[in-house]
Amino acid sequence: MNKTEKLARTMFSERDLEEVQRAIAAAEQQTSGEIKLDFEYDVQHDALHHATRIFHALDLAKTAERNAALIVLFLKDRKFAILGDEGIHRSVPADFWDSASAKMESEFRAARFKEGLLLGIQELSAKLREYFPRRKDDRDEVSDKIEMGQ
Repeated sequence: MNKTEKLARTMFSERDLEEVQRAIAAAEQQTSGEIKLDFEYDVQHDALHHATRIFHALDLAKTAERNAALIVLFLKDRKFAILGDEGIHRSVPADFWDSASAKMESEFRAARFKEGLLLGIQELSAKLREYFPRRKDDRDEVSDKIEMGQ
């Protein structure tokens, strides 16, 4: 078990992690979009820059519709980043990312990390359903498994 996973286990119960992973899977049943969650131990420099590197390391820019989104929670630093690929950016309103981030941040500030993640997943899911509805031939392009440190 790496240090990221150890810290995650102090912040989230096994049930919490399962609930978050189920929320991702349920969200993806209604959209062709993909949602990925990554926990990192700490942030190196800027959270969004670090998350962008992770986005590419996980090959999230390789989905057919360029509609993958990533939430990264930097556990030790209590910071996070949320970003999406170019297909999502072309579709969602300009203020979507700030709005979703503000809602998540409110929960995180109150140390309600699971609730913040679930809210972020819900916000992403709503927009992905709107702009990228699930198709009959849709396939899961990105694992729903929570990543524990890149």
